[in-house]
Order: sequence, then C-alpha cells, then structure tokens
Amino acid sequence: MEELKKIEELILLFFCESRDFNGIPLRQISQELGLGYEHSIDLVKMLVKSEVASIQSSSNPHIIGFSHHKVESQLQF
Repeated sequence: MEELKKIEELILLFFCESRDFNGIPLRQISQELGLGYEHSIDLVKMLVKSEVASIQSSSNPHIIGFSHHKVESQLQF
C-alpha cells in the first residue's frame, strides 16, 4: 500500500533529520501527507503490527527508556 510506504519514509526521514533523533508526532503524519487523522492512525497501527514502527507514549514519548512497549500496549495508546 502506497500510503504505508509514505508513512514509513516520513517516519525515517523525520527521525534521521532530527538533531536529537526524536520520533514524529502522529498528528504531523496526517498533516504532512494530507490524510485524515483517524485514517493515519489506522495506517500507523498496521506498521506497528508488522514491527516496522513503534508508538511511544509516556511523560516524554521521544525517549525509549529500556525497550519498546509491547505491540498490544502500543495499539491501545
């Protein structure tokens, strides 16, 4: 699916170009690609299920503490 590939590329580009290697906010994905917010979340969930991407949610979601959250937990975030 072309949308998934675009999201994957956007995530990688944002991460690599970030001076502190932060991840991209979910809302920014939908805005930059012109996708509906809920649709972009569904697509990101597909990438999470295939272990291509991860969703981090905490007091500072840009920091992955010791490991990624379990996939099931990521999908609930």
